[in-house]
Formats: sequence, structure tokens, C-alpha cells
Amino acid sequence: MANIQRMTPKRLGEIFTHSGLITNEQLEEALADQKKTGKHLGELLVERGYVTERDVAEAIATQFSLPYLSPAQYFSPGEVAKSVPVEVMRTHHLVPIDKLGKILMVVIAGPVDNEVLEQIEADTNSTLQIYVGTISDVNEAIEKLSEAARRQKDKK
Repeated sequence: MANIQRMTPKRLGEIFTHSGLITNEQLEEALADQKKTGKHLGELLVERGYVTERDVAEAIATQFSLPYLSPAQYFSPGEVAKSVPVEVMRTHHLVPIDKLGKILMVVIAGPVDNEVLEQIEADTNSTLQIYVGTISDVNEAIEKLSEAARRQKDKK
């Protein structure tokens, strides 16, 4: 299974405070908002202007001991794009970027349920190599895939 399941992650807030990106007071404010709104901590910290999307992605990468990668650095909409349905990509904020043998490389924009990752592995007969990217980069890659699929469908 993907390397995300066997980890006991540090808390995201701890990563931000230990790195000096936010203060304990800013963390407490965001955690109070999180209880009220149900939003993800990273999303709230970005909304408040305390951190950037990339800071959140890099902190999640640190949290789960995964590499950070922008899909734009590696992305090319080809056959690999068809390996995961677009709706699954949109729902879970993930995008496949390459396949090397039985290894499917996927960029995620935040935590993804292990059941979803296991289902993708089963559906693609692959082992996932997980990377973390920003939500904007992942969504942009998904839109490029959708557009490429629409253009290909229109040609037929």
C-alpha cells in the first residue's frame, strides 16, 4: 500500500509553530475557528494570511514524510490521466502524473483516506508513490486533464 498509511504524523499546527511560520496565539485562533467552521487548519491559516498554500503543502509533506512536488513540474496529460476518474481526482484533490511500470505517481493536496488510495491501487493494478502539492496546482492539473479529455472526445 502507499507509504502514507504506516505513519504517525506530527500535528500540522506543531509543524507551523516549530518552524516559526505562526505563533502559538495564531494557532489557537485558527483552532478555535476550526471548531466553529469545520474547515481544515491549513485552509484557515491561508485565509488568515498567516501562511501560503505552498507552506501548507510543504508542512503536510513533512507531516507524512512525503516529498513535495508541483504537478506542473512533472505533469503531462497522457494515458496516465485516464487511470483515475476525474470525479475521484476532484473529490479527493489528487492527480496522477506518471506511471513507471507498476508504480503510479500521484500528487495529493492534503490527507486522503487510505480506502481511497487502496481503491486506486486496486483499480489501476499499481502501487502508489505519493507526493504532496498545493491545492491550486492540483486543481489546475485536474482542469488540464479535463480539458484534454474534452478535446479528445470532440475529435471523435
